[in-house]
Amino acid sequence: MEEGKVFHQREIKIIKTLDMPCPECSGVLVLKQGRYGMFIGCSNFPECRYIAQTQEQNNTDIVCPICRKGHLVQRKSRFGKDFYACDTYPQCHFAVNDKPLAGKCEKCGFPLLVEKKIAGKKTRVCADKKCHQSQSD
Repeated sequence: MEEGKVFHQREIKIIKTLDMPCPECSGVLVLKQGRYGMFIGCSNFPECRYIAQTQEQNNTDIVCPICRKGHLVQRKSRFGKDFYACDTYPQCHFAVNDKPLAGKCEKCGFPLLVEKKIAGKKTRVCADKKCHQSQSD
């Protein structure tokens, strides 16, 4: 082990071997239980790092306000909560916990609003962490 680097053991259990070849290396695909839940991956890990997309991403068709290249997609955290993040991750790290809405902040001009429940009512709020201004309907 190299000095100065810490390696963490992650416990990943193989649940079931699937009768499907890996599209990248022709190895056998397996169903695994990992830190973030179940996923399908190649049995030749770490030489082959193929992981199948097990859930369809819910695209919002809203352009990322930071990189302006990607779109915001709905994802689930490891705790099962929904959040919305840029689909160009890891190049762009933008994410919000509330449902994004197309629009522009009246106060600061940030190009994204989010839907929040305030006092039992749905309210549009600026997605910029420095602003958080409520918007009129």
